Amino acid sequence: TETDIAESQLAELESHLAAGKPPATFPSIAVDAQVIALQTKLSDLRTDLAGFLKRYGENHPNIVAVRSRLAEAQKELGQRIREVTETLRKSAELQQVRLSNQKQNLDFWEAEQTKWNKAKTQYDVLQRKADANRALFNMVLSRLSETEVMQRDSAQNIYVVDPAAIPVEFVW
Repeated sequence: TETDIAESQLAELESHLAAGKPPATFPSIAVDAQVIALQTKLSDLRTDLAGFLKRYGENHPNIVAVRSRLAEAQKELGQRIREVTETLRKSAELQQVRLSNQKQNLDFWEAEQTKWNKAKTQYDVLQRKADANRALFNMVLSRLSETEVMQRDSAQNIYVVDPAAIPVEFVW
């Protein structure tokens, strides 16, 4: 992932610097366009200085001017190397923050999903109860309708022919 790449690049930079190697030789710094331009400028100034030293003395204005520009270019190069190094560090930190935020978001949405699953389970239980109650209600309603129909039918066809008499003796 991007976080792993940034962290490994930062670790490589730290080990590179800890080994005493110049920062300008680290691949991510060495390929920076401004670093390359400044190194080219330094090389040109060193060439100019060597040429001037062959022709003039140490205090000649051209030598003083070239040394001043050389010092300024070295200062710029050092500043640019620090900027690139800091950019690498900040990039690794930013990736760690992004990863942390993604983990927090993942944890949040996993918790939300768990809540939704529990609510869905409860909903399903209530839905089954409602379906069972609806089926029971329909059955009772159907039975009630049947009973009402039977009462109406039997009430019209039944007549008391003889009232029932209470038996005086046991009948076996």
